[in-house]
Amino acid sequence: MQKRLIIGGALLLVVLTSAIVAKRMAPRLPGYLRDRAVSTVREHFASDVEFSDLQVSIYPKIVIRGEGLVLRFHGRTDVPPLISIKRVSTEIGFWELFRRTHHVRRITLEGLRVTMPPVGPRAPNTSHPTSRKKDPRPFRVVVDEIVADGAELDMLVHDPNKPPHIFYIRSLRLQHAGLGQPMTYQATLTNPVPVGEIDSHGQFGPWQRDEPRLTPLAGTYTFTDADLSTIRGLSGIL
Repeated sequence: MQKRLIIGGALLLVVLTSAIVAKRMAPRLPGYLRDRAVSTVREHFASDVEFSDLQVSIYPKIVIRGEGLVLRFHGRTDVPPLISIKRVSTEIGFWELFRRTHHVRRITLEGLRVTMPPVGPRAPNTSHPTSRKKDPRPFRVVVDEIVADGAELDMLVHDPNKPPHIFYIRSLRLQHAGLGQPMTYQATLTNPVPVGEIDSHGQFGPWQRDEPRLTPLAGTYTFTDADLSTIRGLSGIL
C-alpha cells in the first residue's frame, strides 16, 4: 500500500511539474517552434526561407500551418526558387518536443513545385552563407509520410534559352523521411516528351544539400500511353 502511495505521489508530482512548465512555456512556444522550423528547413536545404504566413498552435496538439513557402538555394534570385509550396501543414504530439529525435506522422504539401538547377558551378555573385550564428538549433525529425499530390518538378537545362523539362506529378507519397537516410516513394506523373503516364516506386535520397540534382534516385516504373506525335517526325501511341 505504501509503495503504491509513493508511486502515485511521484506521478502526481511529475504531472504537476509538467503542467507548470507547459504553462510557463506556452506564451513563448509558438515563436520558438516557428524559429526552429525555419532553421531546420534552412539548414537541410541550404536555402534562404521565405513565407507569407506561418502559424503555430499548441493545444491540444502542436499544429504548424504555413502558406507561400519559398526556398531560394543559397539565396539565389537569378533563378527560380528551389522549392515553393502554396500550403504546408503538420501535427506533432506535445511530448515529442522532449525527445532527441522528433517523430511526425504526416506532412501535407499543397502546390509543391521543385526546380532543379543544372549541375555545375554556382554563380559567383549570388553565393552566400545561409546559416546564421543566431539561428536556433535545427530539429532532428523523422517523418512517417509526406503527401504532395498535384506537385510539379522542373528540370532546368544549361542553355537559358531552352525551356525546362517539366514533370506534372499527380500523386506523390514519401515515407520514412529524415536523418540523412533514403526514403521510399510512390509517384504517378506525366512524362514531358514523349507525353505519357509513368507509375513509379523506389527510393529517393538522401537529399544532397549542396548539389540537389545529384540526389540519388532508384526504382522501377511503368510507362504507358506514350504519345509519339509529341516528337517531331513520329506518330502513334507506344
